[in-house]
Amino acid sequence: MKSRTTSLLRWISGQLGRAANFLDKLPHTDTSGSKFIDLAPTDEADKDGVYAEALTYATNNKRVFNIALTGPYGSGKSSIIKSFLKRYPRQALNISLAAFVPGVDAASKDVHRQEIERSILQQMLYGADANKLPLSRFKRIRSPGFWSIFKTLFILIGVAATAYVFLNRQTLIDGTFLRPLATSNWLHLSGIALVGLFLWMTIHHFYVASFGLSLAGEADSVAAALSAAHSLQPAAVLVDIRLPDGDGISLARELTALPWRPRAVLTSSDADAASPGDVRRCGARAFVPKDQLLNSALDHLLTGD
Repeated sequence: MKSRTTSLLRWISGQLGRAANFLDKLPHTDTSGSKFIDLAPTDEADKDGVYAEALTYATNNKRVFNIALTGPYGSGKSSIIKSFLKRYPRQALNISLAAFVPGVDAASKDVHRQEIERSILQQMLYGADANKLPLSRFKRIRSPGFWSIFKTLFILIGVAATAYVFLNRQTLIDGTFLRPLATSNWLHLSGIALVGLFLWMTIHHFYVASFGLSLAGEADSVAAALSAAHSLQPAAVLVDIRLPDGDGISLARELTALPWRPRAVLTSSDADAASPGDVRRCGARAFVPKDQLLNSALDHLLTGD
């Protein structure tokens, strides 16, 4: 039933999108009478479809992994992309390298590679559906699903049943609440069953939620990481090998030597940044490339379970 409803909604959405594109293509006159023209990117830059044809060929070619659209500032690159995405049938993710870059050096105005990688990773993860992500700290950012309305209804009924049983606790203690054990006493019997189920599911929820990891803090340099480690005393750390002011392998060696012995996992965008010997010498649990973080048993490595 749920899959049929989802398919129907997608079909209606597709039809409305096609209708909107058709209406948008109809000629219309500007009735505003304004003498000003904005310079923001437009989605009507490629009316002849020259760029769209080239981009469609490139996106459908399995051997093409990168597409470079070049031109001087103000030449209309953003408009070409916006015009192409307007008619592109697949889903697209917009990533801006201008976002999330706190590591800009005020003197040199340089952006560290680590900040660019973090920017891309954050925008990809925060733009995705949290319900489809592996278990991680991003799981806390969730959107209500199809069954959320029934879950809230169950919680409401469970709270009401618990309150009802609590108000009749004296009769429950002396045993008259459950007598007789027959269908005529269905309200009290079903209330006890519902309260038991509600309490069991509540305890189970908090028990499962206690698993996994929680974010204690973040640092973008060796000095900041050491300072944060002494103040927060984390049980586990994920260490980027390439840091702006030092080496992540040396940092991991210092962190794992702290009195409470935090567990460390090395990571980098370069899959060959650390050898098994480097991992062993610095006391880390493992080295996991960044493109494999979401597919690895990261929770297991950091928790030690």
